[in-house]
Amino acid sequence: MKLPQKSCELPSPASHSNSEESRRLRRNCRPRQHRRPPLTGMRLAKRRAQVRWNTFVGSPGSRLETCMLDRLGPKLWSDFVRHARRYRTAYIAAFMQPVLACTGTVDGKPCPHRFTVDFGDPEAGSRLESLHLDHETKVCETLLWWRSCLPAQPRAWDDGLDGGRLCHSLFGVCDHPVYGDRSVRFRCGPRKTKRLSVLRYSKHVYCHNS
Repeated sequence: MKLPQKSCELPSPASHSNSEESRRLRRNCRPRQHRRPPLTGMRLAKRRAQVRWNTFVGSPGSRLETCMLDRLGPKLWSDFVRHARRYRTAYIAAFMQPVLACTGTVDGKPCPHRFTVDFGDPEAGSRLESLHLDHETKVCETLLWWRSCLPAQPRAWDDGLDGGRLCHSLFGVCDHPVYGDRSVRFRCGPRKTKRLSVLRYSKHVYCHNS
């Protein structure tokens, strides 16, 4: 006498889609997402400094590259980025303070908000979005001067101009014995959205200028 063979076919999705066991298996099989805890303290300061350096000059598509690559060409632009790295350490060190404070307006008046970022504060990351490295000479003006000084076929990124003066204007977070006072300072300003558009509030007056 032959016993009836059991079917080895998989059950149809409808037969088990709503079962308790099926729901439990689906929950357990979901890939777990491990979220990193938010950075705090000096780790937050260093990370934010690195991001700002990269978006300004260090990474492809940076602000300076967008404005100067067509004038210098890939080789001379790479030479400039390589030279600029000698300013990177001081640039990042400017962020590595327990408390960062707005230095006030360009004309020397104190910050009306007395704005500071205390890296011991849990809200430091949010407040840091409203503290900018502001240039005493607007970046667009410095870049126009740079472009105008270059000959038609430049042989170097600083052909026809004082490269030290240019870099101090762009990256000078410290006083310089030749080029004078620091040219980049912390000033409060409106934060940017994820789309990089600036949020402006008519009720506030900020010290950030460029």
